[in-house]
Amino acid sequence: MNNGFTHNQARIPAARATGFALAILLLACGASLLSSCGHEPEKATPPAQTETQSANAASTETSKEATPTSTEEGNVDKTADEKAKQDDSAKAAKHQGAYAIAIRNGGGADGLAGAAQAKLVAAGLTEDNHTYALDSYAIAGGLAPTTVVYVKGTGDDAADVKAEAEKVVSALGLGSVQTFDEATAGESMDEFDIFVIVGKDALGTLQ
Repeated sequence: MNNGFTHNQARIPAARATGFALAILLLACGASLLSSCGHEPEKATPPAQTETQSANAASTETSKEATPTSTEEGNVDKTADEKAKQDDSAKAAKHQGAYAIAIRNGGGADGLAGAAQAKLVAAGLTEDNHTYALDSYAIAGGLAPTTVVYVKGTGDDAADVKAEAEKVVSALGLGSVQTFDEATAGESMDEFDIFVIVGKDALGTLQ
């Protein structure tokens, strides 16, 4: 008796069941493969610095360290000024007091000796550690042609006195330092350390 049910109709549910089972099996295998092979993605590694970049970075750091700020430069200048003042004071102390400077007007115009003193004081050779003695001066045969700064050639502090005389020449912008010779200078230097004869070359320069 056929009841309307064929063999083909019986195969349909079996085929569906088989397909479903295969699908589940494939899914299980895929999940297994993913879990066994899975790993964290590699992190990107930043590119290494080139030698040029490293050198530039090092140069920048060095320049930052080597370049003083304006404040530091001001401090350096202030320190240098203070040191110079201390050195001058130390020389004066070694010299046993203030430097005695005689200034003689040998240029033929009134006021040259006073103008020379004013220029020296303005340059830092103040009366704190210098004493000045001004007077007129005339040598036989006329006026002094050039400015001359005399110093004694002997003495424990001869080198310091000569260094101070060089400051006198620098401040005046005239003359030269020479070793004192009484016969040439025409006046004793016993009471002075530095003897300045202002010559005619000072006309128009000091006044």
